[in-house]
Amino acid sequence: MNLKTLIEFFESPNSLSLILHLISAMSIPIHGFGFYILIFHSPETMKKVKYYLLNLHFWTVLFDYSIGILTIPMILFPEFAGYPLGFVRLFDVKLSWCPIFVVPSSGGYSIGVATIPRSSHPVDNNGHCVDNVICRVLYNRSV
Repeated sequence: MNLKTLIEFFESPNSLSLILHLISAMSIPIHGFGFYILIFHSPETMKKVKYYLLNLHFWTVLFDYSIGILTIPMILFPEFAGYPLGFVRLFDVKLSWCPIFVVPSSGGYSIGVATIPRSSHPVDNNGHCVDNVICRVLYNRSV
């Protein structure tokens, strides 16, 4: 294979599709191992954060597969345009339906990231932090 054909391959949309499919295929055992470790081998000290991490891991996996397998967006710059290269193209799914696969998983991922720090600090009956000095100072100044 000479350099010209290699450059032509990487310029084509097929290269993006192939690379993302390979990355998704390699991530399946890694994500499965992550679920296994979180469910069966979490230490007792992680008890408070375990389900939050499982939630975050679930939404991360869903987001990875919605981008890397289902949609594979081919972005066309400098315009805000594009078309899908993933499995939704094989099933003739309307282009307007593609965000339905990605947006909920990205929202769940964002909520999962936002709840991790909150879950690691002890709270009182009113839902306020009791150990974190910054939380106590902010709460006392806001009252």
